Amino acid sequence: MPFTNINGAQIYYKVAGSGKPVVFVHAAIADSRMWDSQFPVFAQKYRVARYDQREFGQSRPVEGEFSHLEDLHALLQHLKIDSAYLVGCSMGGGLIMDFALTYPKMVGALVMVGATPSGYDYTGEPPTLWTELVDAFKKGDLDRTAELGVRLFVVGLERTPDQVDARIRNLVLDMQQIALRNEKAGLGKAKPAQLTAVEHLAEITAPTLIIVGDQDEAVVREAGEKMVAEMPAAQMVVLKDTAHLPNMEKPDEFNAVVQRFFDSLKNAER
Repeated sequence: MPFTNINGAQIYYKVAGSGKPVVFVHAAIADSRMWDSQFPVFAQKYRVARYDQREFGQSRPVEGEFSHLEDLHALLQHLKIDSAYLVGCSMGGGLIMDFALTYPKMVGALVMVGATPSGYDYTGEPPTLWTELVDAFKKGDLDRTAELGVRLFVVGLERTPDQVDARIRNLVLDMQQIALRNEKAGLGKAKPAQLTAVEHLAEITAPTLIIVGDQDEAVVREAGEKMVAEMPAAQMVVLKDTAHLPNMEKPDEFNAVVQRFFDSLKNAER
C-alpha cells in the first residue's frame, strides 16, 4: 500500500493508468473508497489518482496545524503532476475549488459533485437530522452520528433507507466511523482557507462540471446554480434518484456524464 510523507503525515494514495492526470478527492463522510466505481474505469484512459485526506481512511491524524489544500498540492508534486482534472465530492469539491483559485495553472478542469464553494451561506433552518447528528457527536455517540450521517447524506430527506443499496449505506457507514473516530481523537488542527471561493467565483476560469443529485439537500442545487451563473465556464447536470454521493448510487450514469465532459475538453483543445 503506497504512503508518502506529506507535511508530517503519512498519506495513503493509489495511482493507475496513463495519460492526462485525473485526481479524485473524497467527501467528508467518506474516504478514497467512495471512488471504487470510477478509479478502474477512468484508469483505462487517464492517469488516475485517489487518496485518503489526512484524518480519513488510512491516513491517520497527527499533532499540529495542517492544510488540506497544501496536502493536495504536496501530493501532486510528489506524483509529478503539473496539471490535472480534479474531481471532488462535497468537502472535496470545496477543496478543489479553493485549489483552483490558489494554483490555477495546475487545474485543467473541475468536476464538483454535491459540492458548495467555501464560504457559501446556508439559509433557513437546518434539517432535524442534522441537529440530531450534531447532538450525537457532542455526546460522543459516534455510531449514532455515523448512522444519522448516512440517513441525511446517502439516503436523503425524501427516501427511506431501503431505497438505497445496503452495500452503499454500509460502506459509507464504515468510512464515516473511521473519520469520526479520528476527529474525536483531537489530533491536528485544520487551517482555514485564506480566501473563500464564493467571493471569487468569476476568477475560476477552468471548465467546470457541477453534478447534483436530485435527492440531495436543496442548498447544494442552489449553490450549483450560483456557480453556473457566476463562473465563466461552468455547467450543471442533475442526476435523478441520487443524493449526496451520486457517483456511488449511479456509477454508470455518473461515469458517462464525466466522460462526455472530458471528451468535450479534448475537442475544444483540437
